[in-house]
Amino acid sequence: MQTIGVAGGVKPLRILLARLRGRLNPGGSVLADSSELREVWDGDASDRSAERGEIVLATRYGRLRGEPFPWVYLAEADLAAVAQAAGYTVETLMRVESGEYLVELRAATGAASDAVPGDGTGGDAVSRRGGVAAR
Repeated sequence: MQTIGVAGGVKPLRILLARLRGRLNPGGSVLADSSELREVWDGDASDRSAERGEIVLATRYGRLRGEPFPWVYLAEADLAAVAQAAGYTVETLMRVESGEYLVELRAATGAASDAVPGDGTGGDAVSRRGGVAAR
């Protein structure tokens, strides 16, 4: 069901993963699933920027319409790069033919900080490379 989408974007995902890491029990992990955005992309096909998978959704039921909210779809390699920068090891548990995947994010040994890279709380500086965060 694209659970990683609730973060709403790559930057909020970095923050979410850093905060979750500090709250995991020893041996605990985060399960997440997503897929690359498969909708028509109006930009350059070589564009690998993080914003490529960031969209805005709204729900509707009959005549009722919800407020728009941000959502993110990330290709497997992009999610892995964001998770690794946030201090996780990444193991792919499942992939399906249509492109969805399920990963387990486990806090990397020695990773014990709630600081979020690039958010002013003491994390390392982050640079953009290939559309994802890299230390």
